[in-house]
Amino acid sequence: MSDKLSWKDVLINQLIKSGFSKEESHSVYLVEMEARKFFDFDGIVPSCLMLQNIEQDEKEIRYFWESKSVETQCPYCGTLSTRLSGDYYTKPIQDIPYNNKAVYHVVRFNKYFCENSECKYEEIIEQFSYFSEEKARKTVRFKKFCIERSLGCGCNHAEYELRMEGAV
Repeated sequence: MSDKLSWKDVLINQLIKSGFSKEESHSVYLVEMEARKFFDFDGIVPSCLMLQNIEQDEKEIRYFWESKSVETQCPYCGTLSTRLSGDYYTKPIQDIPYNNKAVYHVVRFNKYFCENSECKYEEIIEQFSYFSEEKARKTVRFKKFCIERSLGCGCNHAEYELRMEGAV
């Protein structure tokens, strides 16, 4: 992203210019992130994901999320795991465009140790299938959005419209 703007930098700098201390500015920023998550993504993004920052340039908006989960279920054996491995997996997931810009959720997923000694997978990555499928780079709602567009007006016209909205 060229000439990107960071929501965190802009907001904290404005608060400091308005007389807030650095600590107060950071506290206000954390409240702002919680409010944005609630108003913009309630019911869409898993509740354990915490919004860390937003960056944008002339073509795209990136929302940076960090998982605060305390457990996950092994997708291979079904065992519930609570032992964090201390490692993470980060992936960008495309969502419905906004304001003619492509939207991405850059999510930092936790990795856990599978607590089933008989499972062939020692380390697992948490998954949120209602948000994005395991190997997918698109949100479930973005895939649905694209399908509805193509069914409503034909594939070629839907592709054109999606390109004009910044989705492709």
